[in-house]
This record gives sequence, C-alpha cells and structure tokens, in this order.
Amino acid sequence: MRLLVAIAMVIGALGCEEPKVEPEEPMTTCAARDLALPEPFVFDVGTNIAGATGVDAFTPLLTGGSATVVRGSQGALMLVVAARSNAYPAQCKRFTVEAELTLEDGKQLGVLTHKKRPMIDGSAGTGLRYMLNVFLVLAEDRPAFGLPNSWEGKRGTLRVALSIDDGAGGKLARHEGTVSLLLKELTL
Repeated sequence: MRLLVAIAMVIGALGCEEPKVEPEEPMTTCAARDLALPEPFVFDVGTNIAGATGVDAFTPLLTGGSATVVRGSQGALMLVVAARSNAYPAQCKRFTVEAELTLEDGKQLGVLTHKKRPMIDGSAGTGLRYMLNVFLVLAEDRPAFGLPNSWEGKRGTLRVALSIDDGAGGKLARHEGTVSLLLKELTL
C-alpha cells in the first residue's frame, strides 16, 4: 500500500496523469421518450462511396434503379449500404444495423447484422443522421474467369433496418426500408 501511495505521489510530482480509460459506450444513450416520430418521417436506403465518411457521399437508392457492386480492398465483392433518417436524435449514439439482399427468386445473396454502429449528423437544422459504410459482402459465383456472376443484371430487394436496443433484449425503436434494384458489378 505504501508503495502505491509513493508511486502516486511521484506521478503527481512529475505532472504525469494516469491514462484515462473511456468506458464502453452503451448500446443506447436515449430513452423511449426521445424517439417520437417526426413529421414528416424520413428513412432512406442508400449507398455511399466506399470508405467515405462525409454525408455528401450518401446517394439514395431508388426502386427500379440500379445498385453497383464493388470489389473491396481485400478482394470481396460488396454492396456498400447506407441509410439516413430523421427518427433518431443526437443523444441516440449506437445502433444495430441489419442488411439483406435477396434476388427475386428468393436466393439470398448477402446478409449481415452489426451492433454498436455510430450514426453521423447531417447538416444543421435537417435532423437527418446517416449510417455509412455498411459492407454487405456478396457471393462471387462466376462460372469461369471473365464471365459475369449469376446475379449480374438481375433484380434484387435490399432491406436495411436500424434499431436501438433497450439493454434488456428488446428494442426501443426499429425502422426499416426496402428497395428493389438491378444489380451490376463495377468492372475496371
């Protein structure tokens, strides 16, 4: 005990501070009362430039439009998924994001769930917050090198959901959007 007191006194005399360890941020820092739906309610499914962190990189995906599948830095094919909504105030810090891409014939191309993902604030006064860079990995199933994947040029449905956990296994809020898209691979 004396040794610990002596070490603390030396550290204090030298002007050194003990490193501060930030506690892990809880899944939610908001309460149900914070989650009244605004009028008009906005929940848009979109995409963004892979790795971009600014809200100006967000592009909404429109039903009937197309979605570009890109090759990630580690070689996997992925659809970069994003969402924006005005349903989550700034005090709501961490979210669960779910994404699923399914072809019209029911074949599932990709599915993921990530917990504790942050949202970033949009422009002041808009109330919009953004979830960016959700990498939905898709199976590569080319019959031979140089040929397209079986899903190339086909329609699929992308479902994206954001939710806030109440800390007891339930959900304070959950919102989702779906969009029907034509899939195409970006080739260089």
